[in-house]
Amino acid sequence: MHFLRILLALAAIFVLTGCLAPSTERGIALSPDQALTTIYLSQSGPSTEGISFSLDGLALLSEGGWVDLGTGPVNVDSRPHRASQRALGLASLPPGDYRKIRFYLSRLKIGKSAIPPSEDQKLFELTLPEPIKLEATDSQCLFLDWHLAADESGGPTAPVFKAWGQGQTLGGDLLFASCDRIGTIYVIRSDINEVVASFGIPGPLGEIAVASDMRRLHVLSTGERSIFTFDALNRHLIDRITLSRTMEPRHLVLSEDARYAFVSDAATGQVLKVELASGHVSQQVRIGHRPERIAYAPGSPARIAVVAPRSQQVFILDAHSLRTRGIVPVGMNPASALFFAGDLYVAEQASQTVSIYEEGSGRQLASIDVGFQPDYLFSLSDRKALVSNSGGQSLSVLVPDQATSFRTIRAGSNPTTLAKSETRQLLYVANRSKKQITVIDLASEQIEQQIELGGMPFSLAVLD
Repeated sequence: MHFLRILLALAAIFVLTGCLAPSTERGIALSPDQALTTIYLSQSGPSTEGISFSLDGLALLSEGGWVDLGTGPVNVDSRPHRASQRALGLASLPPGDYRKIRFYLSRLKIGKSAIPPSEDQKLFELTLPEPIKLEATDSQCLFLDWHLAADESGGPTAPVFKAWGQGQTLGGDLLFASCDRIGTIYVIRSDINEVVASFGIPGPLGEIAVASDMRRLHVLSTGERSIFTFDALNRHLIDRITLSRTMEPRHLVLSEDARYAFVSDAATGQVLKVELASGHVSQQVRIGHRPERIAYAPGSPARIAVVAPRSQQVFILDAHSLRTRGIVPVGMNPASALFFAGDLYVAEQASQTVSIYEEGSGRQLASIDVGFQPDYLFSLSDRKALVSNSGGQSLSVLVPDQATSFRTIRAGSNPTTLAKSETRQLLYVANRSKKQITVIDLASEQIEQQIELGGMPFSLAVLD
């Protein structure tokens, strides 16, 4: 039976990697000479009437003429689509200043009344309040909003549109989502859970982390082999730290005081400790075979756990010196590790379990059956941890001294990485295959909404 479960897990991995390829990202030619724009549609104002229509032919005007956004026809229906904001698509554009947007509206239906065919295919052309200035490798958002206008008698007539580009971020509670394949960081206001901006970094991108006390966002770029540091509120680039001896740095975690970043480089088998203030690599060691995700544990001494899936090991290193404190043999295809309740928890995908190991001896204490393809371990508190089941639609709840997961939480399709807003008591779940983030209220453990993105989210970080 155990062997059969392993075969089923491997088969599912093959199916998922083959069937969940990103259609939008495949259709975009990512070029260093181009810029990206994500188009969002929202509805403002109350409407008692059900309304549906189709948008097509979206284009932006620059000095060189109209540039088609290539998003294809989009059907809008106010009744089933409850999200306040919808991603219409991702477009690749030449650099320039874009001043107008145009599109065709067709198949308009208000209530039970459809617009006659002779009046269909209406062209809208809107001037933006401020031009969208796009540079090469940039990534910005364009926002389109509509509301239902009324005639003199108060009856509904037709939708009215307005459009604008992104501006300065307002408010201090933010969620950042890294979409690795399109080199884009999306900025989301956690009070309204809507995308308010995006910016581009040459990628592919790795993990991101926020130092809330200093309002710093640290972004690891695998393609540039660098850590980019931004002011988290105004997106101003503060520093770039080049990791010159690496080849594929992809995973990153901060120390408790956010003075140091720990980075793993699978291609060279290295783990680096980077002093963020000076940009100096203070320690650098080679471990195992293709180290990946890193977990940090404060304390005396502080430690990091580095997962090496190919060699089925977790390396426990001293966070000060990077000296190896222990090597824990684990099960097949370990995805992540977590220091929790005094032990080491490891998500093992082949057996669909989370195993608990004694940190000092490496002895396995228990094995907890969870969902399909357990992926990302995350601590909500000292009494509750979660693991995302990336092959399904749930999170499994883990409790200390309990070798069984009795509860699951719905989390959207194929959940992967997690982040938490302490201020708002919200959990954010990256649904990579769906290009969205699921928002879960922690008090009720119910889904509040989904946030749509232009690419597949790889890493999340919260600024409270």
